[in-house]
Order: sequence, then C-alpha cells, then structure tokens
Amino acid sequence: DSTDYCIPPPTASPTISNAPSQQPTISAAPSVSFAPSDLPSFSPTQSPTMERSRPVRLRLHWTRNSRWQETGRETKWCLQCRSSSCRKNSKIEVDWCRSSKRQKFQYYERDRTFRPMINPSVCFEANGWDSQWRPIKLKRCNGSSRQKWKGFREKRGRPFEFRSVKNSNYCMTQAHHPRAHEKVFPQQCRRARDHKTSQWVVY
Repeated sequence: DSTDYCIPPPTASPTISNAPSQQPTISAAPSVSFAPSDLPSFSPTQSPTMERSRPVRLRLHWTRNSRWQETGRETKWCLQCRSSSCRKNSKIEVDWCRSSKRQKFQYYERDRTFRPMINPSVCFEANGWDSQWRPIKLKRCNGSSRQKWKGFREKRGRPFEFRSVKNSNYCMTQAHHPRAHEKVFPQQCRRARDHKTSQWVVY
C-alpha cells in the first residue's frame, strides 16, 4: 500500500530563532572593532614623532690634566642660554653648572639639532667660525646646515666633541680656559684640544 504525505507550503516570513546557527555567517562587509590589532599597520603615519634626548646639561669635560686658569681644582662649567627664557637670538655661553632650566637642552636625532628644553622652536645656529665675537645664537629652526651638530652622546660621563655638520673640523667650545659668561662658538677642534676644552659630557 502507498501512503500519501501532505507537505504544507512555506510561510511568507522567515522563522526567527534565538539560537545561533551551526554554520558561521559569511558577509562581505568588514567587521568593526575598537580593540587594538595584534599586527602592525601596513600604512604607518606619514609624520613620525621626532626622536629626541631627555633634557640634559652639557658640562665641559674636566680631567686632572686640564689645569684651567692654572689650577688643578675641578671646576664645573655648563652650557646655558644668555637669556633666562632662551628666547630667539639669545647667545649661548658657559657658566657655573646649576639646576636652572636655561641650562637644559635636548638633541633631536632626526634633524641633528640642539634645542633649549623651555623653547624647542629655536635651534643652536653657528653665527661664525673661530671667533668668540660671533657666538652661537638661538634661531628659529629652519633645517639650515648651520643648525646641525654631530657627536652627541646622551650617556652620562662619556666625553664627546660636539662638531658642526657644516664643517666637521670645528667644535663647539669657548675661548681658551673657561670663565663665567664666556660665549660659545665653533672653534677649530685642534685649538680647542690644546686648551683641553674640546669635549663635553652630559651632567
């Protein structure tokens, strides 16, 4: 004997179930998540953050053989802005090392500039060569080769010569043996070495 089965027609509206389907849903639309991705982006930003040193004081490197002003007593001379606010056109000089903010600077590795911590819009700029009457001044940062310096070492206690990129035979220093408020300028490194004033250390 044959048995006839009656199959009802489908409903016009789909059935809605709270239970998840056994197969994952595939969609062409991208999912949106606020969680950070595990992998780096293939499209980094066009303007990366400029790497710079921590704020540091630079002190003229002293040794027992320095004998500045004909004395073997250790003295501590640091770079500083002539103006307390390190404003544009301020001259750079040396003075007794202290905790003043105008003695704190940062080296920017990417463009090789040296800038005051309290006014990073201005850079050390060579204003002349081998002349204390044409000292280094703070000028608006503009990418000039006169504003580029090399040799900086951030690690404390490691002496280095801070040289001009425009003329690497010239080192940042002051005239002869250091005194308070002596102006800093690019001098021939060989002359600065003779005076035991060619090197600096982070202090």
